[in-house]
Amino acid sequence: VLPMMIVAVLVGERVATATNARSVAAAQEAEAIQLAAVAQFADAIAAEAVAINDVATTPDELAAHRAATDEAIDSMRSPEFGLEPDVLQSLRTRYAELTSLRATLGDDPAETNVLYQQEIWRADSPQFEGGDPAETPGTVSHALIDLNQLPGAVVEEFEFDDDALVDVTTTRLLSDYGLVQRYRADHSRELSAILRLSATPTIVIDQDLIDQVRTSIQRSDESLRLIEEFGTPELASRVESLQASVPSSEYNAMRLAAVGAVPGEQPLPDSVIVNEVGAVVTQQYAVLAEDVLGELRSQADSVVYDATRTLSLIHI
Repeated sequence: VLPMMIVAVLVGERVATATNARSVAAAQEAEAIQLAAVAQFADAIAAEAVAINDVATTPDELAAHRAATDEAIDSMRSPEFGLEPDVLQSLRTRYAELTSLRATLGDDPAETNVLYQQEIWRADSPQFEGGDPAETPGTVSHALIDLNQLPGAVVEEFEFDDDALVDVTTTRLLSDYGLVQRYRADHSRELSAILRLSATPTIVIDQDLIDQVRTSIQRSDESLRLIEEFGTPELASRVESLQASVPSSEYNAMRLAAVGAVPGEQPLPDSVIVNEVGAVVTQQYAVLAEDVLGELRSQADSVVYDATRTLSLIHI
């Protein structure tokens, strides 16, 4: 009888362990799906931000970007998607904020750029009371900055369920994903700032504008440093390879030129060229983020499979 009792206890422990592993893995999978939805929405906003900052973007092209963002939020609102109520509410709040920014920025990037330049010209007028238009709510300058920061804020508000973080692999992958997304958000802000600089007439380029660009570049550099310091060796190696790619080399040359800018001189090529090169780099890191997210889901699938197989063998 005693050996049978020991076997029963051991089998019971294996069943409990396998059942718990499957439950946790299912939670990981559900969280990964929600994270993918949040990331899709953030990516759509980032693409919209780059479009509105590029004077060469046509109204129709901007409308297409905005339609993609609207489609992303609409799909996530459907009950079939299964987003948690708090996540959905956060996305709705951010979408309302986006709608308000759109009203300020208008529907034509060329006109938006003109308004931005006019605000720079009138920075010393009574309208701004000697302050920076970028710090004045309701201005195009302020709206552009808010729009550039929105994608990062959307992702940062999503918190992975602690109950789904019990294995080291998932925790490391999630950390890698967070590091990549932070860099992507900073890169989006940086590209938007560099596009504004490239589209600004030489005579209007002042120290404030240059400082804004330098600050955005410093943020991106810090995000890259965090990847090197805290990312897994695999992630750090992939980012190093991307940084050595031809598009990144071309883009980094423009970054250096922007850092060395001086008032009254245009250090950058036409904004169309800046946008083309920057967009390729943006896409490279979008693919990297998708790959890490795919690894997260694959890890969950693997644990679900192993746990289910263990349960099947025990029952047999």
